[in-house]
Amino acid sequence: MADSEASIRVVCLRSGLLTARALHELSAELTLASDPPSAILIDCSALERASPDGLAALLALGRRGAGKLALAGLSRSLLRTAVQARLARYFSIYSSQAAFVAAHAVREGAP
Repeated sequence: MADSEASIRVVCLRSGLLTARALHELSAELTLASDPPSAILIDCSALERASPDGLAALLALGRRGAGKLALAGLSRSLLRTAVQARLARYFSIYSSQAAFVAAHAVREGAP
């Protein structure tokens, strides 16, 4: 594994519904990390929809992430919600994990 890949953390949200509880657990885990990654990808491909509190928690997490957070695999309805909530101000948004990894490799100067 290349150094640039080693600093990427991928978190897969497994529930069909984005909830504040799942994001609060993720936020706490990231806060306690002794060696924080340079980039965190939140894979949303298993999500079908977002609860209002889940969306608020995602926005709060994005504000704290200072540009190192990304979302991938959003369904059409979640992508529409992301656009309406202006999540792109806080998250890079990718179609898939592979698209994120490719873009991250280009930024890091990998061949």
